[in-house]
This record gives sequence, structure tokens and C-alpha cells, in this order.
Amino acid sequence: MGFSKSPSAFRMSTDGGPRLILSQKHLDAMSDDDHFDVAEAVKRDYLLDLFGFETAFHGTLHSEIVAPAVTAMTKKLVPLVPLMSKEAALGLEKEWTENSEYHDIPLQPTLGGVVARLASLAFVGPELCRNPTWLEITVSYTINRVIAVYILRIFPSFLQPIVHWVLPPCRKLRAQIQQARELILPALEHERQQQSIGKAKRDPSRPFSSLAWNDEYAAGRLYDPTVAQLRMIFVSIHTTIDMAVKVLIRLCEHPELIQPLREEIVAVCGENGLTHSSLERLLLMDSLMKETQRLEPASLATIARYTHRKTNLSDGTLVPKGTQVVLPNNFMWNNESIYPNNNIFDPYRFLRMRDDPEKAKLASFTRSSHIHTAFGHGKHTCPGRFFASDTIKIILCHILLKYDLQLCDGEAPAKKCYGFAMYRDPDARIKVRRRGMEGVSEGILAGFVV
Repeated sequence: MGFSKSPSAFRMSTDGGPRLILSQKHLDAMSDDDHFDVAEAVKRDYLLDLFGFETAFHGTLHSEIVAPAVTAMTKKLVPLVPLMSKEAALGLEKEWTENSEYHDIPLQPTLGGVVARLASLAFVGPELCRNPTWLEITVSYTINRVIAVYILRIFPSFLQPIVHWVLPPCRKLRAQIQQARELILPALEHERQQQSIGKAKRDPSRPFSSLAWNDEYAAGRLYDPTVAQLRMIFVSIHTTIDMAVKVLIRLCEHPELIQPLREEIVAVCGENGLTHSSLERLLLMDSLMKETQRLEPASLATIARYTHRKTNLSDGTLVPKGTQVVLPNNFMWNNESIYPNNNIFDPYRFLRMRDDPEKAKLASFTRSSHIHTAFGHGKHTCPGRFFASDTIKIILCHILLKYDLQLCDGEAPAKKCYGFAMYRDPDARIKVRRRGMEGVSEGILAGFVV
């Protein structure tokens, strides 16, 4: 890699244009918003000035609303978790069936359907979270958007505002936005009708819904509720599906982990059932997830910025004005001084780290740090990581207690990269079968059945 020749920084051509690649030692410098702009980097990466791509626009209320909405949702995880668990049970029954014989299932689409149900429950409420049309939009929207951006990048930037009107992927994206609008606007009107007449606050007996929360946050200001929801989908759903797929494949590659994880679930959930608190105490599962993410983050470079002015870094490296800068995650798997045996998958790595007083606070899956930047770092760390963590853990709990898993033909789905994206073969299949839950206490069963 370029750091072998230039340890501080090097330039690289990418599918999105030239980038300056900075080493991990510049992580703190990139947290300086006066010099490194995250919003402009996103705008340039995803062609946000084009009609139909505005779901990631910055500087408008329907974009501004996303981060506080996710923060509010995180605070409602305690009452949401039991409802999400019910959706996981229904989703797996539909996607993986109750068949007690081993059968092949496509991993990404089926997990995508389950993740979409759980996320939609919190995003748009119980009425839409089982709507097949909405769930299809939830799963496919981000992929369609990435394809449209890829096709547009073939054309010079001055032609993009013209050709996007006629390119089939871009037209498909705009049609999908309109389809979403036809679902979101009636759902929002329904939420408004649930409020008591004359009250500004939402009925507290209703489950949390970012659709309703966004409306309260707007407080009468003009915003686009459909764009706000698609913005949340764009930044959350696909990465959660990607992480769940990778963890399941690791479990199929290492079946010796399955029984210890089942025992942990039974021990922890046997006390108080499947709750937000019990999810936090699934420490082996948490370690498995973080180790999987360490070796297979969603992106080779989570942290991307744009410079509005010339910047001198601490070691004398000059970053010119108008530079798109990224900081890669490769140090997480190729730096022996940070992670001993760094290229070895060790699902107990972060569980052991909890026993080290100096590193214990860095061990949690949701914790970003100088040694783990898969969620970003600093004030721009992904605000949805807590919701993603609970979503994945709920699904894993249901899968581990209810299903046996194995690889098809003993071969793990291939790891792939495109641009900065890291993913497993999207056509990957595994074998699953429904298992009995004999011997599991009624207290635990109550949290896992509909």
C-alpha cells in the first residue's frame, strides 16, 4: 500500500475521483471541522445537487432532522426492544420458515427483510413496518442509489445535471422516491390524527416513531417527511444488513462459537427476558460483532472530509485547499502494535479486553476510538450505532436459539471489495433448519415467540 512509500499520506485515484489518503496519526486533525468538512465530502461523493439524490442533502431541515431523530430513537430503545423482538420472530418465520430440515436460504435478502422490519418499526411505526412495498423500498433504496451514482460518475461533471434526467437508474430512483411519498404522507397524517386534539405532544402510549418525532421537531417549519425517512434509510439500513450478514457467515465458519453464544443468551435472558439491558450484557456476542467489524468494516475508509482551506498537519504534511481526504481503517487489521495477531479472527478478543483496566472502556461494539474507527470517530461518529447494535443482537438471539446453521458445501461466501466498500458475496447462501427449543425456560421463551 502507499503508506510503505509515504508513511504520512499519499494520493490515490478512486472510482469517485482523486483522494488524499492520510495515516491514522492524523485522526485527531481530521476532527477539526474548521479545516475538514464532513458535509461537503458527503455532498461530493453522492452527487447531492441532483434531483432525486436529495435524500442526503445537507443544510435543509429534512436533513438536519436525522441526527437528533436517531438520538431520540436511541433513548427509546428500552420500550422498543420487546416490540423489535416480536418483529424479528415474525420476520424470521417468514424469511427462513419453520422447516426442520436443512434448506438453502439467500443470506442478504432474507436478513435484509428482517432488519427492514425492525428498523421500520422505529422509523415509521407499526402500520408500515409490515407493508411489503415499504419494506422493499427500505431494502433496495440504498442499493439503487449507489448504482445510480456509479452510472452518473461515468459522465463528466458538467453533463451530470443533464443526463440524470434520462438515465434509467436515475429515473428508477426518482420513481422509488415518489412511491415512498405515497406511503409516508398518509402514514404521517395517521400519526397526526393519533394526537389528542389541542395537544402538541404525541400520545405517549404509541410506540416511538421517527416519523412522528420528526413532525414534532419541525414544529410547523417546512420540511419533506419522505426525504427525511429516506435519508435515515440511506445512512442506516444497508450497513446494518451488511454487518448482520458478516456475523452470520463468521458463525458458519466457526460453528464452535454457536453453543457458547446460546448458553450466554439463556443465562442472560433467563433473568429478565429479552430487554435492552440484557442485550448490553451479551458480552461474547458483543465481542464477536466487534471483531467481525474490525476485520470486515463496511468501508475501507469510514472517515472522509473535504478541505476548504490549505492545511498544514503536525508532521509538516500539506493538504491543499479543495482536497477530498480519507483516513482508511486498514490499521485495524495490519498493525500488530495495536492488535496482537491482528490478521487472526479472534471472537474473544474484545471480551478479554474488558479485563484490562486500561482498555476496558474501548471494548464495547458501540465504542469508537483511536484503535477502532469503523463507526467513524469524534463528534461525527455514527449516531445510529446503538440502534444497529440492538437490532443485530435481537436478530442473532432469535437465530441462535431457533435455528441451526451451516455453510453450503463447506465453503464460506467470498469477501469482495468495490471502491472503498467491503462486503461478502451478495448472492451468498447458507443452510438453515428450525431447531426445537426444548429445555428453554418459559421466561426466556416469552421473549422469543409471537
